[in-house]
Amino acid sequence: MTFVTSRTIPYLHLPCKKIVAQLATRCYPSCMPRKDPEAIDGRTGRTMRSRQALCDAFLALVLEGNLRPAADEIAEKAGLSRRSLFHHFKDLADLYDAAYELGMQRAAPLLKEIPPSASAGERVAMLVETRCTFLEVTLPFHWELTARALVGPAQKQARQSALRRMNQWNHDIETIFAGDLNHLPAKERREVLQAIGVAISSPTWGYLRTSVGMSARAARSSVNRTVRGILSDAGVDMSEAP
Repeated sequence: MTFVTSRTIPYLHLPCKKIVAQLATRCYPSCMPRKDPEAIDGRTGRTMRSRQALCDAFLALVLEGNLRPAADEIAEKAGLSRRSLFHHFKDLADLYDAAYELGMQRAAPLLKEIPPSASAGERVAMLVETRCTFLEVTLPFHWELTARALVGPAQKQARQSALRRMNQWNHDIETIFAGDLNHLPAKERREVLQAIGVAISSPTWGYLRTSVGMSARAARSSVNRTVRGILSDAGVDMSEAP
């Protein structure tokens, strides 16, 4: 099943459309019972396939623009019954979390490792390139998570998921730039890292792409300028930047 087309998500630029189409067909077992493949019997296999189908159906609906699909819509898309949905997931919040994590994992290969030996400018360029591609691909999931965090019975779980993602994001940024900011007092260093986190976050990317209406290239350039400016203001030598 391929989820993304130019019709369903018009704001994705062409390379990202191809990336999502490829990633959407890859099977990740994050929302499945964790079993040794050799120990999976027929019933467990059917359970895993049903859970996979429900997660895939949810992701397909989100990518079509339905940010809060109902149980009946998900079940119909998966070719299963509503009863089956609630047999495999305790509630919609449980399904939403599993599907969201699945979507994030499918896009995870886009987040390439950034070598610490590279100059600050090179690391900024690599960070912006890989993260902006990731943000472009996962933007529909960000909107879905935001919608859940604002309304509905799954508000608490959605906020917790967003907080986990943000904390991991900020930790990664700190790892990339911590050595460049050792000369700063702890409070100022934390403020600089938080500012970078905001500059390269899903809400910022969504604002640039959808509210401002920037192209992906222009939005990426804006993020790059912002991150470089933050680090330069903090006293980091950016002269070697490409």
